[in-house]
Amino acid sequence: MKRYIQTALRNPLYVVGVFVTQMIYGPRVALTCGHQQGAENQVIKEFAAAADTPVTRIDTHPSYLVPELSLIWTVVSWIVFGGFLWLQPIAVGLALVLILLLGTGLTYLARKESDYERPLAVLLGWGGILLLLPLNFIPLTFAFAGFVAHGLVVRATLGRRDIEMVNRTIQDATAHDYTQIWVSVGYKHLDGMSDAFESHGVEVICHSETNN
Repeated sequence: MKRYIQTALRNPLYVVGVFVTQMIYGPRVALTCGHQQGAENQVIKEFAAAADTPVTRIDTHPSYLVPELSLIWTVVSWIVFGGFLWLQPIAVGLALVLILLLGTGLTYLARKESDYERPLAVLLGWGGILLLLPLNFIPLTFAFAGFVAHGLVVRATLGRRDIEMVNRTIQDATAHDYTQIWVSVGYKHLDGMSDAFESHGVEVICHSETNN
């Protein structure tokens, strides 16, 4: 919790973007996979169950790395965030409340893995986007700015997350004397993690049947 508070203070626009992104993509993933966890999580769960093998979570969420970004990220984020609130405090404040409430609901659903996640994700996510549309240009631009800020942070922290996930995997494999491991990650992590594994002398075989 402390880390997330630090993240919100260091980059409030990014936090808005986390929830906006969840509202946009969460329902699509839920409709495709049955929940919002993504194909890579479903694959590893099915494999682990079939092979009766343990699973170790290695993901490093971008939110954990936001406090380590340079101060310019914080300055720009607060200027943009505060600028929108100054322009239209009521409309932007309403948009902010809707985004935080609906995004929190989607996050709760994702963690709980409810049997009703598909329809509820569509209702909270895409339904929430529809609720934002009647608002004027400024609040919609605020939401879009958050979406962009989130994407920029994800991109800026990608390499660091690749390295941390590889290090965590190698530490776990060494501790348990594993000679073979299967790592299931998002498509954008493949190149960076493959290079990082190979730099440790680990032979890598990549399988990318989907773009997830």
